[in-house]
Amino acid sequence: MHEHALNVKDKIDLLVQNEQAVKKATAWTGLDTKTRLLLAAMFANRHQETNADEFKDVANWIKEQTSAWSYIRGNIRFSVAANLMLYTDDPHKAFDEMMKTYEVLLEAGFRRHNATYLAALALTTQTPNISDTDREVLAKRAMTLYKEVRKGQVFNTNEYDYPLIVLLAKGRADDIQNIGAEVSDTYQKLRRGNWKRGNELQGITHILALDSEKSVDAHIDKANELFEEWEREIGRVRPAYYSEIGALTVRNAVKADIATVKKHEEKLHALSSFRWNKELGTIIAAQFTASSDLEESPLNEHMLTTLSILQQAEMAATMAAVGAVTVATTSGN
Repeated sequence: MHEHALNVKDKIDLLVQNEQAVKKATAWTGLDTKTRLLLAAMFANRHQETNADEFKDVANWIKEQTSAWSYIRGNIRFSVAANLMLYTDDPHKAFDEMMKTYEVLLEAGFRRHNATYLAALALTTQTPNISDTDREVLAKRAMTLYKEVRKGQVFNTNEYDYPLIVLLAKGRADDIQNIGAEVSDTYQKLRRGNWKRGNELQGITHILALDSEKSVDAHIDKANELFEEWEREIGRVRPAYYSEIGALTVRNAVKADIATVKKHEEKLHALSSFRWNKELGTIIAAQFTASSDLEESPLNEHMLTTLSILQQAEMAATMAAVGAVTVATTSGN
């Protein structure tokens, strides 16, 4: 790290404070600890204190706007509320835009699924004033890209890829076939290293593709270098960490930054909330490290938002695995 260690320490202190506010705002909702920590971290990553009453009010308002059987009435509404509070000027107006985008994504072929809400959310935080025409064009382009990527990785591409696919369709003006070929090429080349085949590896290819400034081979070299340094400094690279290594790769992290991740991981693991959430502590340490240095980078806002969406996609997958959380987390079949 260069000079941002204090910055990240402040974020960790803020996370501790925010967790209590999120706990208060989500009392009696059955929200699990992991999701609560992710939400607290998301506010901290933006240097924001969570206002429990305001957060609860926005989440409740979202619930009131939606039909009885809508997935968004479940605990995913807290993820949506947090993103809209952090990344838009007017959460209520932005939510209306998000729901328009959600409907347009459905029309374009996306499934009714909590990840489709996250994709609509990703687009809303990136382009709050998108026109109806542009929205339709982008939704169709995103579905075309999804099908193209799925053609190459049919077993690894699923609904949880929606948010990054939408961001990729928006962020890259290239021909769809070219983007699909780049994602596939990146996957195959990473696979030759120590990375494990699967959806997590597919996820990092989408993150790397968001950065069109570097070649595939430059991305591969940097990602492999960080992978090896991670194993030296922190330990085994689990697939759960692939997205974070992708974000560090895109922001051109150096080996010393992995030592910083380790340092902040140790601070997070020492907190009682992370006693049973060690893997999440490592993920948040990496995200805090990556986004701190991004403050000097032209990718700052774009990648901070992407990091936030990654947290939400991780959260959605977690929520889907928690049987106690009912309607909001079903697959939409």
